[in-house]
Amino acid sequence: MTPTDLMTISNLPEDVRYQILKYLPILCPTTILRLSKDHYKSIIPSLYTKITSSPAVIEGLHYNRQPTGDGPSGSRFLFYGRKAQALSHVRYLDISDLSILKWNISPLDTMDDGVNGEEHRGSSYEVTTLFNSVRKVKLSQEVMQWLLPLRIRDLPIRRGLEQLKPRNNNRNRQETWDLLSCLIGCGMELDIDINWSRVYMYQLDHLYELISQYLKPSNITIRMDIYFIAPFLNQLALLAPISFILDFPDRDYTDGQKQDIQQSRLSFLLNRILFYHSPSYHLIQIWMENANLYIPLLKQEFALSETHKIQNLEDILIIHDIENKNEDADYDGPFPR
Repeated sequence: MTPTDLMTISNLPEDVRYQILKYLPILCPTTILRLSKDHYKSIIPSLYTKITSSPAVIEGLHYNRQPTGDGPSGSRFLFYGRKAQALSHVRYLDISDLSILKWNISPLDTMDDGVNGEEHRGSSYEVTTLFNSVRKVKLSQEVMQWLLPLRIRDLPIRRGLEQLKPRNNNRNRQETWDLLSCLIGCGMELDIDINWSRVYMYQLDHLYELISQYLKPSNITIRMDIYFIAPFLNQLALLAPISFILDFPDRDYTDGQKQDIQQSRLSFLLNRILFYHSPSYHLIQIWMENANLYIPLLKQEFALSETHKIQNLEDILIIHDIENKNEDADYDGPFPR
């Protein structure tokens, strides 16, 4: 066999040709999916299992939007076409920037056919929730800072789930929540990062109202300083099971000082949970460094407390070591992004 013959895959031995064809979809999936409709259908589900937000995610997306007068957004999206069908395979969505949430959508009282709207007539795929199979959505610090009101005067005029009306410059954020609920729907696992230097209780109260109305998650993972979030966790525990990732502030503390601070914060959280606990509360799990150092002390404090009727600490609060947490294990496909 000459070098020229080796350039043609059909001239290779059958076992070698089989191995090449087996791994080509993994090595260059975006090239292979263009070969035929069968290749496209077989590769797209794995290629879109896990994605990170970027302008390319919604590029070429077809949609229209009409007012309905009901629901939190007061409108109805209809996504259609090949791009929408590809995004229906997403299981893990990492919204790390504002490219998706600042999407240039039309006003509520008009219809917009998006890109090449005339193709809608021939589309066999139509959905009202774009990422309709997503199981986990992660919202970064940048995204959360955009979603939360920055000032008290930007809060809704009247509190209550039925009257979340924007005021002043908060209209863009309110429409962003509308869009977010249309993109990801309800019932997913929600991972939010609000571990920045200064968070106010009015922001957390507003966040609770928005999550409970718009997203209704099945599980909530949250990253924040435990001292500030203890009252907020009690609210969230009414909605869904909580996984709390405790990130210790990056300061010049000795190991002994860190342990004392962590223990005091965990004790504070435990007392809050015991004080406000009700049968409707969901389980709270905490992920932190050196968890085994604090579990015996918390169990002892729990046993000495007489303000509750709970039999076992593990029924309401479980602490894990952060090194044992693999957050993305269930969402990695054969084509990692």
